[in-house]
Amino acid sequence: MKFGFILKFIFILLVFFLFSFIHFLFRLSLESVNASVMLSYCLLAFIIILVCGREAIKMNLRKADVIASLFHVFAFLAVLFMPFIPFIKSSHLAAVHYTALFSLIITIFYAALFEELAYRYIIYGIFRENGRILTGLIVSSLIFSLSHAGNPDINIFGFLNIFLFGALFNYIYIVHGDLGYPIMFHFFWNILNALFMPGYVSGLSTDKLIAYELGEEVPRVFSGGGFGIEGSALLTVLLAGYAFILVRKYGLAPLLPKGHTDPEEGSSEASSR
Repeated sequence: MKFGFILKFIFILLVFFLFSFIHFLFRLSLESVNASVMLSYCLLAFIIILVCGREAIKMNLRKADVIASLFHVFAFLAVLFMPFIPFIKSSHLAAVHYTALFSLIITIFYAALFEELAYRYIIYGIFRENGRILTGLIVSSLIFSLSHAGNPDINIFGFLNIFLFGALFNYIYIVHGDLGYPIMFHFFWNILNALFMPGYVSGLSTDKLIAYELGEEVPRVFSGGGFGIEGSALLTVLLAGYAFILVRKYGLAPLLPKGHTDPEEGSSEASSR
């Protein structure tokens, strides 16, 4: 379904207003915060799909993409976990109710689905229709980061890392042509971070499958403090390195308007003649 720029902008504002309002209503009627968030994300994702049509969830998700996204998230978290090891006095499996675990998984999935639809499909899509691909990537990533600015204990690295995540998800969306890969990457990152990593997730407390007892406070440059590992400087370095690898693999051509070519590709083609 085609929208004018003004209609899309109004639609975005209505979606975020609805999220706040619906979440508030559910909080009044439900004791579980996870349940209210889950229902809010679920309803808003449904509204976006209903308004934008089936194209919004057009996915060509291959098995290799799922495995690759899971592997990349594991690699990220393994490196981020290493600085915690010297500070861990003990660890044990936590007692988690299956209903709470199921609620957390569904909530995180719908959060990833809603955020990718809102920031990548809608906000970036507004600029893509006008040929402003790079501008769309930057603006949608900035708004994505600003939407987390109110989370508890966010720091400068947390704000920067959320922006970099948004840019990477957007770049992957541009390269793959659908939201399947970024949604899976987003989901795996959030759920594995929530269940297995020490500390908070974007400043929010979650049920853990493994409980850790730390002997001393882990330096904030590694732990991210109260915001969790998403606020660590180490993650900033990892995301920058990952972005470099992706750009080396796919080039800058996907970010350029049609009719332009990646300068590096152009120079290589010229030298081959």
